[in-house]
Amino acid sequence: MIKAEADDLRPPVPKFHGLSPYNMTDPGATILQYYGTIIPLVLLRFEIWLFTAAHVLMLASVRFGLIPAEFYSLGTEPWKMMAATSSLLAFFVVFFSGQCFARFSHLYDACTRMMGMMQVIASMTSVHLENDPETRWQGLRYLGAAVLILYAKVNDGDVTRQGIDESEWTRLMSYETIVMSGKTVTCPPLLSELEVAKLKDSPIPAKFVDLITWSLHVFRKGYKSSGQPDMMVIQLQGFIYDLRGACATVLNTLNLPVPFAYFHLLLTLQYFTYFTIAMTLVNQGSLWTPAVLFCVILVTTGVREVAVAMSDPFGDDQTDLPVEKFVRDLRGFVSLYATMDTRPPVSKGFIALPKAPIAKPMALAERDKKGPLEDCFKPPKADLL
Repeated sequence: MIKAEADDLRPPVPKFHGLSPYNMTDPGATILQYYGTIIPLVLLRFEIWLFTAAHVLMLASVRFGLIPAEFYSLGTEPWKMMAATSSLLAFFVVFFSGQCFARFSHLYDACTRMMGMMQVIASMTSVHLENDPETRWQGLRYLGAAVLILYAKVNDGDVTRQGIDESEWTRLMSYETIVMSGKTVTCPPLLSELEVAKLKDSPIPAKFVDLITWSLHVFRKGYKSSGQPDMMVIQLQGFIYDLRGACATVLNTLNLPVPFAYFHLLLTLQYFTYFTIAMTLVNQGSLWTPAVLFCVILVTTGVREVAVAMSDPFGDDQTDLPVEKFVRDLRGFVSLYATMDTRPPVSKGFIALPKAPIAKPMALAERDKKGPLEDCFKPPKADLL
């Protein structure tokens, strides 16, 4: 049964996410910010506590005479010995972060292209099928459901268990109330129980392909009934296939992670470097060395954690994309634009629309003075009303 409301099925729109704007002109407030930074990510990792605690135990063992300080020595110039591993670590961290940010940007671009293609298709069909709002709605609801099903599949926060929950299916069969630009929009269900059952039984893993195909059937029939030429149908199909390509880009990119061997090597190099720094700092003879080691691990592990979060920007993390906002914007747009009158306003009464400026030919004598290559028309003047 189609539910009247599905507000209880919707996750909240994240307040902090990877696209939250921040003030670059106030470094003091920025440095003291907690949400959206590396701090909550790194403090949950064991290495920052393990290696800092190991360093404190090394200091205690030397201070109480349990182990001689020479035991932790890496030679007379330990920092030169560590230069090779530290340089390699910096290179691996920067390279890994760059690859993950490129991946993040690629996925964000695919998400914006899906919304962009929906806007193009909705705009085009509103013109070609101006007198057939039913066909526009039936075709656009299939395309909107295709994008929302993709988001439901990938937004579990774990690429190894992509799937669509029962609550997400129910949400597609339910009404929703969405606020857009301060106005409340009531969104009807995008799918029926019969259509959801058909999708569940489909052997195709990418359910959005079925929905895109259904929309093609709807639009082709509507264009034929309205007398549109075949060229218009072909052009519309091109935009719909671009939408399918954006959906496939998200799935294909998530299913191609950063090679495990590279990430394993990065972790091994990080832990080895942390341990050698913890040993080297023992012979510095200062009680501040635990704080120095803590900061080193915080920064390098933080860069790695940000990169890992960017490699899969779908889920509930603070650095993830605001998928719930994307979902609500898309559903509200489909519900409004599928049946609304998109024609420009006409003049009524004393209110007149701006008129187009019309160029007036110059006199022949004046034109001949300018020469054959000069413009023979005066600059257009706006007709002020």
